[in-house]
Amino acid sequence: MSRVVILFRSVPDAWDAPKVADWALSKHLFRHSKSVEGVTPHYAAPEQFDEAYGPVDDITDIYQLGAVFYELFTGRPPFDGRPTQVMRAVMDDDPTPPSEYADVPAELEEILLTALGTITPTTVRQRASAGRHARR
Repeated sequence: MSRVVILFRSVPDAWDAPKVADWALSKHLFRHSKSVEGVTPHYAAPEQFDEAYGPVDDITDIYQLGAVFYELFTGRPPFDGRPTQVMRAVMDDDPTPPSEYADVPAELEEILLTALGTITPTTVRQRASAGRHARR
């Protein structure tokens, strides 16, 4: 018997948005993933490993998108290695500038490195700014 659940969320002036959940698949993937407590270290923000970096919130999403886009533009994640090595690097190190791996425009490199900054009051504002620039 399948445990697939399909829910629909009403969206004004549009089609209802389906949400599909397959808990059995999720559990299988979790058991066979390289994630740590449900988080993939290569794409996780520092605050997901240590609350001293601040709360996990929408600013965390900017870091994660920065990590995904870093890999899309360079062909490699911002930090590589075993999960514990990556966790430590995410919290303690700056990523290698993307231009060292690929032909990345300076403005894009600035956005990526800002998004991947560790959390400080200044970085929160910088990540929010990176998010606004990325939307343009």
